[in-house]
Amino acid sequence: MAQPLHAELAHTVARRMRELRPDDGIERLAVVTAGLDLPPSVARVTGRARIAEIEDLAEDGTLPSAEILALLVPQLSAPSMGQGIPDPAVRHLVAEIYKAFRRRRSLLLWNLQSQVKLKELPWAAALLAHGNEVESEASTASAQRLGTLYLDYFPGTVVPNNLVEEFQALTAEAKLPWVKELAADIFEGRFGPAYVAAGRLAARHLKGSLYERYHGIDYAAVFTSRDEQPDKNGYPELTDFDRMCGCHESGDECWSVARNGKIIERQQIITTHNIITLVELGCQPSRGWAHAATQAARDTFRLLGLATQQGHPLAAIKNAAYAWRQAVLYWSLGDQNPDVGSLKDLPGANGEQAGEVIAGLAHCLAGKDFRPFTGWIS
Repeated sequence: MAQPLHAELAHTVARRMRELRPDDGIERLAVVTAGLDLPPSVARVTGRARIAEIEDLAEDGTLPSAEILALLVPQLSAPSMGQGIPDPAVRHLVAEIYKAFRRRRSLLLWNLQSQVKLKELPWAAALLAHGNEVESEASTASAQRLGTLYLDYFPGTVVPNNLVEEFQALTAEAKLPWVKELAADIFEGRFGPAYVAAGRLAARHLKGSLYERYHGIDYAAVFTSRDEQPDKNGYPELTDFDRMCGCHESGDECWSVARNGKIIERQQIITTHNIITLVELGCQPSRGWAHAATQAARDTFRLLGLATQQGHPLAAIKNAAYAWRQAVLYWSLGDQNPDVGSLKDLPGANGEQAGEVIAGLAHCLAGKDFRPFTGWIS
């Protein structure tokens, strides 16, 4: 007897899934796979619908990116938002409001403005006012769990904006300086107070480190930088931090996306783009900083190899530079210089660009002149 086609098996699974609630996962996959000998492609897609601990989903590759991780976080963190409320019905209502609010579209606004926060909605504020210390501790624990997941499974990826929003929501009471990735095509030429605070936090942790040397940062100057002051017309001047990132007064240089991209990348380098904020929160990779650094270096070489196969390689090169930046940071946080020799044994390390990146690191460690690997400049 002829075996059913893969498409027929996929349609059978899809038909069974339509009988389930669309907004819930599947507790037992046998409900939709019983009696079917599924090919790996169909089994893999079906497995993405199962209910499991978020760590298990990350471990087996069901969560392919930090962006997808962020989409699942509201389900993980919503119960903590109402733990201080004695009435179970109200607790459930708060959790559902939180999940609905997290599903809204994220926007970057002009004039350094931010979107409305949940606690700024009158009805939500009235409910959330019943929270207590237990709720705050639960939210912090959820944020720490999320931060560890990110460092364990996506160490070479920039913290995406939707994940930054989850950290902001879970640690609102702690007032940590979370910062979003800005778009080069709408960048307004200066950074808000959170970026300045993130830079100073990084300076506290990284002064005198390999990371500071590699990227040519003066963290002593960052730590003592002056906040913005209004000019004689009452408009805010550029801060010292803005200037350290390469911002200029209006009219000093022609506007361009490339120039803005370099400025934004320099800001990310100085602030570490939320990694030091994760450290301040109490997060660290389960297998240690050296392991996270090696994984980020692997991502770097993989992306550099990918860039050689593309007609438009800029995106891959930028992502490779971001991964390398985080590798250097992880080595610095682990207080252990990398073994340059072992880096050469990683997959993809024998490529021309990868060799230049490794050589630059070796020169930095030896105190020689070199050019750091960055995305927009490279």
